[in-house]
Amino acid sequence: MAVENTIQFRVRYDEADQMGVVHHSRYLAFFELGRLELMRAAGLPPLGQEERGQALTLKNIAVRYLAPARYDDLLELRTRVEEVGEGEIVFKGRLVRVATPPMPVAEATAVVAPITPDGSARPFSPEELAAFGGNPT
Repeated sequence: MAVENTIQFRVRYDEADQMGVVHHSRYLAFFELGRLELMRAAGLPPLGQEERGQALTLKNIAVRYLAPARYDDLLELRTRVEEVGEGEIVFKGRLVRVATPPMPVAEATAVVAPITPDGSARPFSPEELAAFGGNPT
């Protein structure tokens, strides 16, 4: 079962520079939004996870920029769980400008790990494994 979520949003004024181009650092926030909304759609709202002591922390992220996004562009972000491994989940994101034809803007791969409230590593809960499509061991 593929775990995937898609959202759409417009580039806001504060996300662009004076020339109307989105600053490269803003893409990290875009891809984080995609991961958080995927978690919410999978039944694991991030705030609830933290309240249960089951936070996820970002281990690594790599972004590949394909074309500039601009102020007021309508963007579509598709985020999916690529892999659930021992102690980490790999998310893939693809950001596309909604246009005719659609224009790919950026792609990202993010690796997250489950942690306790004190920041120690922990195993995934059965609920997390079920929501992200992993196999309980």
